[in-house]
Amino acid sequence: MGIHHRFYNCYIELKKPGVEGMKVSVVVFVCNRPYHLYKCLEALCLQTFENFEVLVADSGSGEDVKKVVEEFSQLVPLKHVWVEYIPFGKALVANRAVRESKGDLILFTDADCLPEEDWVESYVKGYEDENTFLLGGVYYLDKSTSQFILENGIGYFRSLRKARDSVDLKRKVNNLKRQVKTKIYSIFGTWRRPKGYGGNMGIPRALYEKVGGYDERFTIRGEDTDLVSRMLLSGARYKPLYTKAVSYHLFHETVKENEEFRRLRREMLKWDNYKKFYHPGISILESSGFEKRCKELFNKLKGSHGSTHG
Repeated sequence: MGIHHRFYNCYIELKKPGVEGMKVSVVVFVCNRPYHLYKCLEALCLQTFENFEVLVADSGSGEDVKKVVEEFSQLVPLKHVWVEYIPFGKALVANRAVRESKGDLILFTDADCLPEEDWVESYVKGYEDENTFLLGGVYYLDKSTSQFILENGIGYFRSLRKARDSVDLKRKVNNLKRQVKTKIYSIFGTWRRPKGYGGNMGIPRALYEKVGGYDERFTIRGEDTDLVSRMLLSGARYKPLYTKAVSYHLFHETVKENEEFRRLRREMLKWDNYKKFYHPGISILESSGFEKRCKELFNKLKGSHGSTHG
Protein backbone atom coordinates (compact mmCIF):
# COMPACT_ATOMS: atom_id res chain seq x y z
CA MET A 1 0.00 0.00 0.00
CA GLY A 2 1.53 3.28 -1.07
CA ILE A 3 0.31 6.77 -0.28
CA HIS A 4 -0.40 8.48 -3.61
CA HIS A 5 -2.07 11.70 -2.54
CA ARG A 6 -1.25 14.90 -0.72
CA PHE A 7 -2.92 17.24 1.73
CA TYR A 8 -4.97 19.99 0.18
CA ASN A 9 -4.69 23.42 1.81
CA CYS A 10 -7.85 25.47 1.83
CA TYR A 11 -8.68 28.70 3.66
CA ILE A 12 -12.17 28.62 5.12
CA GLU A 13 -13.79 31.79 6.39
CA LEU A 14 -15.43 31.03 9.72
CA LYS A 15 -17.43 33.85 11.25
CA LYS A 16 -19.18 32.11 14.15
CA PRO A 17 -18.02 33.15 17.62
CA GLY A 18 -15.73 30.57 19.17
CA VAL A 19 -15.08 28.73 15.90
CA GLU A 20 -12.02 30.56 14.63
CA GLY A 21 -8.93 28.62 15.63
CA MET A 22 -11.02 25.70 16.87
CA LYS A 23 -9.05 22.50 17.36
CA VAL A 24 -10.66 19.36 15.99
CA SER A 25 -9.90 15.76 16.88
CA VAL A 26 -11.07 12.88 14.69
CA VAL A 27 -11.43 9.53 16.45
CA VAL A 28 -11.42 6.53 14.09
CA PHE A 29 -12.60 3.21 15.54
CA VAL A 30 -10.92 0.10 14.18
CA CYS A 31 -10.76 -3.60 14.96
CA ASN A 32 -8.67 -5.65 12.53
CA ARG A 33 -9.65 -3.94 9.28
CA PRO A 34 -6.33 -2.62 7.92
CA TYR A 35 -7.51 -2.13 4.32
CA HIS A 36 -10.65 -0.30 5.42
CA LEU A 37 -8.60 1.84 7.80
CA TYR A 38 -6.21 2.70 4.98
CA LYS A 39 -9.05 4.05 2.83
CA CYS A 40 -10.57 5.97 5.76
CA LEU A 41 -7.26 7.66 6.53
CA GLU A 42 -6.78 8.33 2.83
CA ALA A 43 -10.13 10.17 2.82
CA LEU A 44 -9.11 12.16 5.90
CA CYS A 45 -5.91 13.24 4.16
CA LEU A 46 -8.03 14.80 1.39
CA GLN A 47 -10.04 17.05 3.71
CA THR A 48 -10.52 20.70 2.77
CA PHE A 49 -10.10 21.70 6.42
CA GLU A 50 -6.74 20.65 7.81
CA ASN A 51 -6.53 21.94 11.38
CA PHE A 52 -7.25 18.58 12.98
CA GLU A 53 -5.56 15.57 14.53
CA VAL A 54 -6.46 11.91 14.08
CA LEU A 55 -6.62 9.30 16.82
CA VAL A 56 -6.96 5.68 15.74
CA ALA A 57 -8.94 4.02 18.52
CA ASP A 58 -7.86 0.42 18.13
CA SER A 59 -9.60 -2.47 19.86
CA GLY A 60 -6.94 -5.16 19.85
CA SER A 61 -5.81 -5.13 16.20
CA GLY A 62 -2.57 -6.73 15.07
CA GLU A 63 0.54 -5.59 13.21
CA ASP A 64 -1.26 -4.87 9.91
CA VAL A 65 -3.19 -2.00 11.44
CA LYS A 66 -0.08 -0.72 13.19
CA LYS A 67 1.74 -0.55 9.83
CA VAL A 68 -1.09 1.49 8.30
CA VAL A 69 -0.97 3.94 11.20
CA GLU A 70 2.80 4.31 10.87
CA GLU A 71 2.51 5.02 7.16
CA PHE A 72 -0.11 7.74 7.53
CA SER A 73 1.62 9.35 10.50
CA GLN A 74 3.93 10.90 7.89
CA LEU A 75 1.03 12.95 6.51
CA VAL A 76 -1.28 13.90 9.35
CA PRO A 77 -0.94 14.41 13.12
CA LEU A 78 -1.88 10.91 14.19
CA LYS A 79 -1.89 8.93 17.42
CA HIS A 80 -2.45 5.19 17.81
CA VAL A 81 -4.52 4.40 20.91
CA TRP A 82 -4.52 0.62 21.40
CA VAL A 83 -6.35 -1.45 24.02
CA GLU A 84 -6.56 -5.20 24.44
CA TYR A 85 -9.50 -6.68 22.57
CA ILE A 86 -12.79 -7.31 24.35
CA PRO A 87 -16.09 -8.00 22.52
CA PHE A 88 -17.89 -4.73 21.80
CA GLY A 89 -15.14 -2.79 23.55
CA LYS A 90 -15.73 0.45 21.65
CA ALA A 91 -16.70 2.45 24.75
CA LEU A 92 -13.41 1.74 26.51
CA VAL A 93 -11.12 2.66 23.63
CA ALA A 94 -13.27 5.68 22.66
CA ASN A 95 -12.95 7.22 26.10
CA ARG A 96 -9.23 6.59 26.18
CA ALA A 97 -8.77 8.19 22.75
CA VAL A 98 -10.75 11.28 23.76
CA ARG A 99 -8.66 11.65 26.92
CA GLU A 100 -5.52 11.67 24.76
CA SER A 101 -6.99 14.09 22.22
CA LYS A 102 -6.56 17.87 22.17
CA GLY A 103 -9.60 19.00 20.21
CA ASP A 104 -12.43 21.28 21.29
CA LEU A 105 -14.70 19.37 18.93
CA ILE A 106 -14.48 15.56 18.72
CA LEU A 107 -15.57 13.88 15.50
CA PHE A 108 -16.22 10.14 15.46
CA THR A 109 -16.00 7.78 12.52
CA ASP A 110 -15.33 4.11 11.84
CA ALA A 111 -12.54 2.52 9.84
CA ASP A 112 -15.08 1.20 7.33
CA CYS A 113 -16.42 4.71 6.63
CA LEU A 114 -15.04 7.19 4.09
CA PRO A 115 -15.74 10.86 4.94
CA GLU A 116 -16.37 13.24 2.04
CA GLU A 117 -13.63 15.78 1.49
CA ASP A 118 -15.58 18.58 3.19
CA TRP A 119 -16.63 16.35 6.13
CA VAL A 120 -14.53 18.10 8.79
CA GLU A 121 -15.32 21.49 7.27
CA SER A 122 -19.07 20.75 7.41
CA TYR A 123 -18.84 19.91 11.10
CA VAL A 124 -16.84 23.03 11.92
CA LYS A 125 -19.26 25.22 9.98
CA GLY A 126 -22.19 23.46 11.62
CA TYR A 127 -20.85 23.96 15.14
CA GLU A 128 -23.25 25.87 17.39
CA ASP A 129 -21.97 25.83 20.98
CA GLU A 130 -20.55 23.57 23.70
CA ASN A 131 -23.98 22.16 24.51
CA THR A 132 -24.99 21.06 20.99
CA PHE A 133 -23.90 17.80 19.38
CA LEU A 134 -23.95 17.21 15.65
CA LEU A 135 -25.26 14.21 13.70
CA GLY A 136 -23.82 13.29 10.30
CA GLY A 137 -25.27 11.12 7.55
CA VAL A 138 -24.10 7.78 6.18
CA TYR A 139 -24.58 6.28 2.71
CA TYR A 140 -24.07 2.53 2.40
CA LEU A 141 -22.10 1.52 -0.68
CA ASP A 142 -22.83 -1.67 -2.55
CA LYS A 143 -20.40 -4.57 -2.71
CA SER A 144 -18.97 -3.84 -6.16
CA THR A 145 -18.32 -0.13 -5.48
CA SER A 146 -16.72 -0.95 -2.13
CA GLN A 147 -14.48 -3.55 -3.71
CA PHE A 148 -13.44 -1.10 -6.44
CA ILE A 149 -12.43 1.50 -3.84
CA LEU A 150 -10.48 -1.05 -1.80
CA GLU A 151 -8.58 -2.22 -4.88
CA ASN A 152 -8.03 1.11 -6.66
CA GLY A 153 -8.26 3.93 -4.15
CA ILE A 154 -10.41 6.96 -3.60
CA GLY A 155 -8.54 9.02 -6.20
CA TYR A 156 -10.31 7.22 -9.02
CA PHE A 157 -13.54 8.96 -8.01
CA ARG A 158 -11.87 12.41 -8.00
CA SER A 159 -14.60 13.26 -5.52
CA LEU A 160 -16.27 10.78 -3.18
CA ARG A 161 -19.58 12.42 -4.03
CA LYS A 162 -19.50 10.38 -7.24
CA ALA A 163 -19.82 7.30 -5.06
CA ARG A 164 -23.39 8.40 -4.36
CA ASP A 165 -24.25 7.14 -7.85
CA SER A 166 -23.96 3.60 -6.48
CA VAL A 167 -26.33 4.32 -3.58
CA ASP A 168 -29.90 3.24 -4.28
CA LEU A 169 -32.60 5.90 -4.39
CA LYS A 170 -34.35 4.58 -1.28
CA ARG A 171 -31.29 5.24 0.90
CA LYS A 172 -30.85 8.72 -0.55
CA VAL A 173 -34.47 9.57 0.19
CA ASN A 174 -34.16 8.12 3.71
CA ASN A 175 -31.22 10.40 4.47
CA LEU A 176 -33.18 13.43 3.28
CA LYS A 177 -36.27 12.39 5.28
CA ARG A 178 -34.14 11.90 8.38
CA GLN A 179 -32.69 15.40 7.98
CA VAL A 180 -36.17 16.95 7.78
CA LYS A 181 -37.70 14.86 10.60
CA THR A 182 -34.79 15.44 12.97
CA LYS A 183 -34.95 19.18 12.31
CA ILE A 184 -38.61 19.08 13.33
CA TYR A 185 -37.86 16.91 16.39
CA SER A 186 -35.27 19.43 17.59
CA ILE A 187 -37.97 22.10 17.81
CA PHE A 188 -39.84 20.03 20.39
CA GLY A 189 -36.86 19.28 22.64
CA THR A 190 -36.74 15.70 23.94
CA TRP A 191 -40.11 14.62 22.51
CA ARG A 192 -38.30 12.32 20.09
CA ARG A 193 -34.75 11.02 20.11
CA PRO A 194 -32.74 11.51 16.91
CA LYS A 195 -30.83 8.73 15.22
CA GLY A 196 -27.18 8.86 16.24
CA TYR A 197 -24.63 6.82 14.34
CA GLY A 198 -21.25 6.44 16.05
CA GLY A 199 -19.57 6.25 12.65
CA ASN A 200 -20.49 9.88 11.96
CA MET A 201 -21.06 12.15 14.92
CA GLY A 202 -19.55 15.37 16.32
CA ILE A 203 -19.52 16.18 20.04
CA PRO A 204 -17.99 19.22 21.78
CA ARG A 205 -15.40 18.08 24.32
CA ALA A 206 -17.15 19.98 27.11
CA LEU A 207 -20.39 18.08 26.50
CA TYR A 208 -18.64 14.72 26.14
CA GLU A 209 -16.89 15.21 29.47
CA LYS A 210 -20.06 16.54 31.11
CA VAL A 211 -21.89 13.23 30.55
CA GLY A 212 -18.80 11.08 31.18
CA GLY A 213 -18.32 9.95 27.59
CA TYR A 214 -19.28 6.45 26.54
CA ASP A 215 -20.61 4.07 29.18
CA GLU A 216 -17.83 1.48 29.49
CA ARG A 217 -20.26 -1.04 30.97
CA PHE A 218 -21.69 -1.40 27.47
CA THR A 219 -20.12 -4.59 26.14
CA ILE A 220 -23.12 -5.10 23.89
CA ARG A 221 -24.29 -3.09 20.92
CA GLY A 222 -26.07 0.17 21.66
CA GLU A 223 -23.33 2.37 23.15
CA ASP A 224 -23.96 5.12 20.57
CA THR A 225 -27.70 5.26 21.29
CA ASP A 226 -26.91 5.33 25.00
CA LEU A 227 -24.52 8.27 24.59
CA VAL A 228 -27.04 10.27 22.53
CA SER A 229 -29.75 9.56 25.12
CA ARG A 230 -27.62 10.72 28.03
CA MET A 231 -26.57 13.89 26.25
CA LEU A 232 -30.20 14.77 25.58
CA LEU A 233 -31.23 14.09 29.17
CA SER A 234 -28.37 16.30 30.38
CA GLY A 235 -30.05 19.21 28.63
CA ALA A 236 -27.99 19.15 25.45
CA ARG A 237 -29.37 20.10 22.05
CA TYR A 238 -28.61 18.51 18.70
CA LYS A 239 -28.23 19.63 15.12
CA PRO A 240 -28.75 17.31 12.13
CA LEU A 241 -26.12 17.39 9.38
CA TYR A 242 -27.29 14.19 7.67
CA THR A 243 -27.06 15.69 4.17
CA LYS A 244 -23.97 17.86 4.78
CA ALA A 245 -21.42 15.95 6.90
CA VAL A 246 -21.58 12.77 4.85
CA SER A 247 -19.55 9.58 4.89
CA TYR A 248 -19.74 6.35 2.87
CA HIS A 249 -19.89 2.95 4.54
CA LEU A 250 -17.89 0.26 2.77
CA PHE A 251 -19.71 -3.00 2.28
CA HIS A 252 -18.54 -5.99 4.29
CA GLU A 253 -20.06 -9.09 5.77
CA THR A 254 -21.31 -8.77 9.33
CA VAL A 255 -22.02 -11.34 12.03
CA LYS A 256 -25.71 -11.64 12.72
CA GLU A 257 -26.74 -10.92 16.28
CA ASN A 258 -28.74 -13.51 18.17
CA GLU A 259 -32.41 -12.61 17.66
CA GLU A 260 -33.44 -13.04 21.30
CA PHE A 261 -30.52 -10.90 22.46
CA ARG A 262 -31.31 -8.28 19.82
CA ARG A 263 -34.91 -7.96 21.01
CA LEU A 264 -33.80 -7.52 24.62
CA ARG A 265 -31.22 -4.89 23.65
CA ARG A 266 -33.70 -2.92 21.57
CA GLU A 267 -36.23 -3.00 24.39
CA MET A 268 -33.62 -1.65 26.80
CA LEU A 269 -32.62 1.19 24.48
CA LYS A 270 -36.13 2.56 24.00
CA TRP A 271 -36.30 6.31 24.58
CA ASP A 272 -39.18 5.91 27.04
CA ASN A 273 -36.97 3.67 29.22
CA TYR A 274 -34.31 6.37 29.43
CA LYS A 275 -36.83 9.01 30.40
CA LYS A 276 -38.22 6.66 33.05
CA PHE A 277 -35.14 4.94 34.50
CA TYR A 278 -32.04 7.02 33.77
CA HIS A 279 -30.24 8.81 36.60
CA PRO A 280 -26.98 10.77 36.09
CA GLY A 281 -23.94 8.75 37.08
CA ILE A 282 -25.81 5.44 37.00
CA SER A 283 -25.67 3.20 33.94
CA ILE A 284 -29.02 2.53 32.26
CA LEU A 285 -27.97 -1.11 32.32
CA GLU A 286 -28.18 -1.00 36.12
CA SER A 287 -30.98 1.46 36.78
CA SER A 288 -33.40 -0.28 34.42
CA GLY A 289 -32.55 -3.80 35.60
CA PHE A 290 -31.57 -4.87 32.09
CA GLU A 291 -28.00 -5.72 33.02
CA LYS A 292 -29.29 -8.62 35.12
CA ARG A 293 -31.57 -9.78 32.31
CA CYS A 294 -28.71 -9.59 29.81
CA LYS A 295 -26.50 -11.74 32.01
CA GLU A 296 -29.28 -14.28 32.50
CA LEU A 297 -29.85 -14.49 28.74
CA PHE A 298 -26.12 -14.68 28.05
CA ASN A 299 -25.74 -17.59 30.48
CA LYS A 300 -28.78 -19.27 28.96
CA LEU A 301 -27.36 -18.99 25.45
CA LYS A 302 -23.93 -20.07 26.60
CA GLY A 303 -25.39 -23.09 28.35
CA SER A 304 -27.24 -24.11 25.21
CA HIS A 305 -24.05 -23.68 23.12
CA GLY A 306 -25.45 -20.53 21.52
CA SER A 307 -23.71 -17.20 20.95
CA THR A 308 -24.70 -13.64 21.72
CA HIS A 309 -23.13 -12.65 18.42
CA GLY A 310 -25.06 -14.99 16.25
